[in-house]
Amino acid sequence: MGSGVNVLGLTVLWGLTLIVVILGLRDLQSRRNTRRQLATYAKFMPDSPRGQKAGTGRTTQESGQMRRQQLAAALRLRGSEYGILRILSVVVPIGVGYWIRGAVGAALLGMTGYFVVLGLIRMKERRWLADAEAALPEFLSGVASAMRAGSSFSQSMLAVAEETPDPLGYEVKRVMRRESLGLTMDEALAELAVRIPSRDLGIAVTAIAIQREVGGALASILDNISATIADRQRLKKEVRTLTAQGRASGNILAVLPMGIGLMIWFVNPGYIALLYTTKTGWIMLAYAGVSLIVGYVVIQRMVRGPKI
Repeated sequence: MGSGVNVLGLTVLWGLTLIVVILGLRDLQSRRNTRRQLATYAKFMPDSPRGQKAGTGRTTQESGQMRRQQLAAALRLRGSEYGILRILSVVVPIGVGYWIRGAVGAALLGMTGYFVVLGLIRMKERRWLADAEAALPEFLSGVASAMRAGSSFSQSMLAVAEETPDPLGYEVKRVMRRESLGLTMDEALAELAVRIPSRDLGIAVTAIAIQREVGGALASILDNISATIADRQRLKKEVRTLTAQGRASGNILAVLPMGIGLMIWFVNPGYIALLYTTKTGWIMLAYAGVSLIVGYVVIQRMVRGPKI
């Protein structure tokens, strides 16, 4: 029995480690996209020292720090509080699992706590980003109207940000304060695009950077961008509405079997002992795990929809 439990623990740890590697690769791809976006902005900032360093290690380190600050802001926490939360999400489950089921229980509950808290953080981040994107069209329209009334671009952004709900209003006011302390407008806009990793905001920042380089009627450009972003957001909402049931089904089908299995193992391990003490049980577990992963990937591919 003991050897079977150890083998089960090692197998689960291997599977969870594979998931961590996949998530790490996705995070690496996200950072690469951020660096590529910063490099795009740097084309329109030839005289900016920071713009010339876009894509370097220093910019990557700064963007990583901004990323942590952004996640903390999404949870309405300070940076130190966010770090403590991530540590406790692993340490506390490990202690509880070790007290209940020893080393295997500590490993299982530690991984579970890590992924549960990570999922909650990602959920809050998506809501945070959605709130920022929802306020973006109205914000750009307000800036265009203020510029037509005679205000400069900086004055218009700061005035409209005072009336814009958080998180977009807070982030704009933050970069405008940095601009008043010596940061150039191009650098402030690039930093805003890093802190709010939205494709809609990226479109607006790129258009503003081009306009500041080649000239043109910025108010009219902002109105056109605002209308385009509003149409994109409306289409994305329609796609998400049509795929909501499929996405919910995929998440439930992926979490339910593992959740029930862990619960039964902690409450009464002997009830499912045949699954990890016999050859037939291991074959069934392997088949179930592969089927679960394939089914989840297929469902997510079906309901993901086009990138808009």
